[in-house]
Amino acid sequence: MKTIAFYGDSFCQSHRDDSWCVILAEKLYSSITRFGIGGSSIWTTFIEFEKDQKDNNIADYLVFCWTDETRLYHPTLPLTPNNKPIEGTDENIWQAAENYYKYLSFYNKDDIAYRYSLKHFDQNVLKKYESSSNIIQMWSMLPKDLKLTTGKFINESCLAHSWDGNMKAKVEPDINLSNHMTKLQNKTWAQKIYDNLNSRM
Repeated sequence: MKTIAFYGDSFCQSHRDDSWCVILAEKLYSSITRFGIGGSSIWTTFIEFEKDQKDNNIADYLVFCWTDETRLYHPTLPLTPNNKPIEGTDENIWQAAENYYKYLSFYNKDDIAYRYSLKHFDQNVLKKYESSSNIIQMWSMLPKDLKLTTGKFINESCLAHSWDGNMKAKVEPDINLSNHMTKLQNKTWAQKIYDNLNSRM
């Protein structure tokens, strides 16, 4: 059986039967080796992928859902702007993150670091696996002015799909749904990814 790995945030995190990740894996007759991690940053993806490289554990299908540039890296906590501390965790960490966003975060710098690191990963790291793995990349949040070239690139976002394309809605993603999507949205997103993967096989 082939394998499939999902790298990203909560838009590819759900293990439930109605998750587009699970549906896609079934369509591809593949076992899932990893899911996304809710609230994580792009740096989590870089680090987890490097671990898989070292362990010689690169899946046959690699699916990347790239989150936005505002998230800070932490090995276990979701540090995002305006996030509420999780009960039982060190409050100093949350205060440090809040202070960073208030005093040290500058959009221009964060945007450049985001684009440069994604381009490097896309063109120098992922490119090595283009002949051995089927790769697909997409956005979790808002699409960026950045074209990724390795594998199949879907210049759309999971968030827009969960809002039925109404990006002016500004509603909070529903955390009770699989990947913040309804059952039908999960099903149609899985089909979209499957069709895009098949278009390059």
